[in-house]
Amino acid sequence: MRKKRYSGKGFEDFVLSRLSSDELETSKMVSEEIARDNSSWAFNASANRCFVKPDNQVSVLFNMWKNKKCLVVGAGMSVRREIGPIRLLQQDGYKIIACDRMFGFLRSNDVKPDLTISCDATERVGLFFERLDNEDAVVLSVQQHPSFVKAAVETTENVFFYYSINRFCPIANGIEHEYDECFKESGILAHLLVGFNAVQLAYAMGCKKIVLIGNELCWFHKEEIDRCYVEQHKISADEPRILIGKTKNGELTWWSIGEFIDAANAFNDVAKFFNDAEWIDASGGLIYNMKKMTLSEVSKSERKAKWIWEKYATG
Repeated sequence: MRKKRYSGKGFEDFVLSRLSSDELETSKMVSEEIARDNSSWAFNASANRCFVKPDNQVSVLFNMWKNKKCLVVGAGMSVRREIGPIRLLQQDGYKIIACDRMFGFLRSNDVKPDLTISCDATERVGLFFERLDNEDAVVLSVQQHPSFVKAAVETTENVFFYYSINRFCPIANGIEHEYDECFKESGILAHLLVGFNAVQLAYAMGCKKIVLIGNELCWFHKEEIDRCYVEQHKISADEPRILIGKTKNGELTWWSIGEFIDAANAFNDVAKFFNDAEWIDASGGLIYNMKKMTLSEVSKSERKAKWIWEKYATG
């Protein structure tokens, strides 16, 4: 049973313990380069400062779901084939945290997320929330586009803000002095990938069992890159961010990008470090430090456990 309050203390040392000096230096250089190339983050954070209040910081959510079960829904292809089990798990009491891109997809499939988290700093993120209404709850990074933040605040009172206390995260660069005093201990170990931030939020809220779907962090078919990455992000499939992945018997078995591979390592670190929660990956991708089950198997397991409990509880 989860007892301790969310804290990132010790996690950085844990990550450092597995990095070589060369890997650490490379990580630092990449982080600084990304931060320089995204100066809008600091501008956005400054512009959004007026929206952040003591009662809408992410810390007010900490332990709100103590000992609950949570499904984190990322934007990977595995979600499309598991919409039925997602509905069943919500009926069985699972809380659902959706990553921004999946908000509209879930709503159109009669699944209302309990929370939706976002971190995209561009104005286009507003397109993911076209169906947002006053009953929805969203958790936004302070570095998101001010026009989107303003629209969200005007639509629903249930807007909460976070920023990263993860020193490996480039989006933390440049806003520490402005937000440290505001947030104090209210940040989460956020990074560039919204799915990772969703997992941190689920843990911070006290969930004892956290299941991931749509977080495969790779593509298993070349056409998936064209459909889910190239078309949405408007880049060429030959662009250097696309990396050739694992090979088996001379045949490619998956493709990925550097950010996703780094994120997979981060997910694995989280599962190992925050080991007082049960972690299950139903995505079937690059995460290896969590128990592997399909979402259908998770749902069947939950219903079987409920049947057994009800049978013996009623004598």
